[in-house]
Amino acid sequence: MSEPEYGPDSFISIAGEGYSRVFEHLKPMALMTLPASIFLAILMVFMWMGSYKLGVQTPNYSAQMWMTRFQPLNQIFGILSALCEYYVMFTLYRYAKDIYLKEPVLNWTAYMVPDKRLGIFIGVGLLLGLAQIFAGALICLGFLLLVLPGLALFVGFMYVMSRFSETWTCYIQNPPAGVVNAFATSWVLTENNVWRTIGLFSTLIVIKILIALPCVLIMIFANIVMAVMSMIFRFPMDSPVLAILILLPMFILLWSQFALGLGGMVFALYRYYFDLLSRRPAAYNNGHG
Repeated sequence: MSEPEYGPDSFISIAGEGYSRVFEHLKPMALMTLPASIFLAILMVFMWMGSYKLGVQTPNYSAQMWMTRFQPLNQIFGILSALCEYYVMFTLYRYAKDIYLKEPVLNWTAYMVPDKRLGIFIGVGLLLGLAQIFAGALICLGFLLLVLPGLALFVGFMYVMSRFSETWTCYIQNPPAGVVNAFATSWVLTENNVWRTIGLFSTLIVIKILIALPCVLIMIFANIVMAVMSMIFRFPMDSPVLAILILLPMFILLWSQFALGLGGMVFALYRYYFDLLSRRPAAYNNGHG
């Protein structure tokens, strides 16, 4: 497999190209992210209705009781949400690979079929996620004790995460080399490019927030409508009508974040991989044997 001809560029241009690619391939991106969006939206509605019924049917219901009875389900939802996100990223990375390598693009359903790479892909995500949780706890502890230790831990965390930011791309680019090689290649590629990497991720986060903003406003409007219907028209909070008012905005938010937000991020990170590769061509041999 020959190296594609993608030269170095600014991280702003790379982020812009990532999201322009999404709109070029919007239909398959939307279809690939549709099932996960529907699943999570329905799951969130059932959890919300379950929480409401728990409060109504339990005498002397309190926040402490919610924490003990409902919080475990909330944690399960968090895990399922993370697994769905990693699965969506897996499908989008495979699609982005074929686009950037100019390979024949398959039908969108082919990218949704899991294979043995999915387990490793999710494992990398969970490892990085646990590292973020652990680092976040240490950073908070550092700030509680003294400001400087917390700041030092935060800077160290940002540095390490930026160095491993291309691990997923490196793995999808060359699965036979293994996940350890993917971590090592990401570390080599991002050398002397930490600030550019942080700048790229900051730009991508801002774009994702802007994408989510209209959906959040729709959700706020839906909540106002729910409150009015509940107080004036006496709709029970667990009625199907109110459930739909919750479901639709939540579905739109999840779908837009998966197809547009996450899709743009994946395309941008894949383009950034080739940007880094053009700056350190020796890393190509390291990642491709």
